[in-house]
Amino acid sequence: MVSVFKYGSALKENYDLINRLDEMGLEMKSLENQKSDLLGSLGKEKETVGNLTEENTELKTNLKANEDKLVKLEEELKDFVTTVEELHGQLDSLRMENAELLDKKEMLSLELAQVSNEKDDLRARLSSLPELKKAIRELKHNMCQTKRQLQQLVAAEEVIIGNRGYLVKNGKSAGGSDIKIEVRPVADK
Repeated sequence: MVSVFKYGSALKENYDLINRLDEMGLEMKSLENQKSDLLGSLGKEKETVGNLTEENTELKTNLKANEDKLVKLEEELKDFVTTVEELHGQLDSLRMENAELLDKKEMLSLELAQVSNEKDDLRARLSSLPELKKAIRELKHNMCQTKRQLQQLVAAEEVIIGNRGYLVKNGKSAGGSDIKIEVRPVADK
């Protein structure tokens, strides 16, 4: 009986070991499936990392190119701002010049109107012979007065201009000592 009991317990152990082997086989298959899934996932992740690395490199290249473009655009912007400031300065000066020219135009228009009036007055005055003679006398009188004023100005300038015939260079007399005059009697014939 002991042997039957041993035999039964051995069978049970055998049966338990077979069940345990079957469970371990199933576990092993499950682990192998997980391993293959993980290897597949790892491969996909490596591929994703490779793609992301390529994309990152491409983005870095694009970023560098865009930074270079940005630097160039900032330089162009500075040039444009400088140009705009210069143009604003020129525009302001042109506006001032334009205002001055408009004022000058108004003054010239007024002067033209005044000269036109004087011309009409002169034409009316000089159309009759007695008025013409009177105008000629006034002109002669004005000429004499102008001539006298001019002579007075010239006389005043003559007094101011020059150093009365002395030759002076750098504050020292430069004339007289270099000139020798030799006097000889004329021979009688």
